[in-house]
Amino acid sequence: MRILITGARGFVGSTLKRSLSEAGHEVWGSSRFSSPESKSWLVLNGKDFSPSLLEGIEVVIHAAGATPASAGRRDDRPFQESIDLSRDLATAVKTSAVHTIIHLSSVSALGTPRELARGVVDDRYDGFPGSSYGRYKRAAEEALLKSSASDRLVVNLRMPLVFGPEARGSWGFLLRLVRSPLPLPFSRVRNRRSFLGIGNLAELIGRILEQVGRGELSGNYLAADREVVSLTEVCDALRRGLGRRAGQFPFPVRLMSSTLKIMGKADSAAGLFGDLIVDSSRTAEVFGWSREQSTLVAMERCLSVK
Repeated sequence: MRILITGARGFVGSTLKRSLSEAGHEVWGSSRFSSPESKSWLVLNGKDFSPSLLEGIEVVIHAAGATPASAGRRDDRPFQESIDLSRDLATAVKTSAVHTIIHLSSVSALGTPRELARGVVDDRYDGFPGSSYGRYKRAAEEALLKSSASDRLVVNLRMPLVFGPEARGSWGFLLRLVRSPLPLPFSRVRNRRSFLGIGNLAELIGRILEQVGRGELSGNYLAADREVVSLTEVCDALRRGLGRRAGQFPFPVRLMSSTLKIMGKADSAAGLFGDLIVDSSRTAEVFGWSREQSTLVAMERCLSVK
């Protein structure tokens, strides 16, 4: 298939570009700038998609857009620009030969970390996005679903944190913390959290690509690993990857959480110490997704000694 990945310079987009190319697909990335790899990159005209840009493209994997870090700005301009980009894409697709759109969305479209920690997030969960980032993701989802048709499949994947060796953001911060020689105060953290390994995501993308022309499957789907793990287990796995002892000690979780909240980082506290259980069994059933990659094994490999 001829596939276009928006946001192909980011961690997820670049990893998918590589894995799909290895699987035999013709994969292109989109960019707003010219690239020395011009043979596999399409240059956007300003910020807009045009129907001509999609000529010959069969599949679009939409990974471009603002990150949660953009919420620290004084305005929501990055989010609005990302919504506009999704709307332009949806409009361009309607007059193209694209038969599949896979949008990499987020569970933030259903609520903030604190809201999502109140119970299991499954397909019956119908929360409202409580952050600028979540509202942007929900708006992008709605715009893209309008481009679905009986012969065009549009899938919004609502994902928790996606991890891998080259991941940035919150996962990159945790990797830096684990690499430090300092002991970590997390041995009492017994939360339960869902993650999504980049390997399992790549497998899901491949499964969705098998459903050519099945527009009746269009919709929003949760996507997470089968396992749920604690922060303690995550840090243990990462340090095993470094060939080191866990190096964790007990410290009151409530005190760490309260300190972050006083600093105005309540969502960070929820992200580190709260629960987030994402049940994506319906997605696995619909698309035949095995999710064979173990979360903790994949995490350990992120820092494996080479």
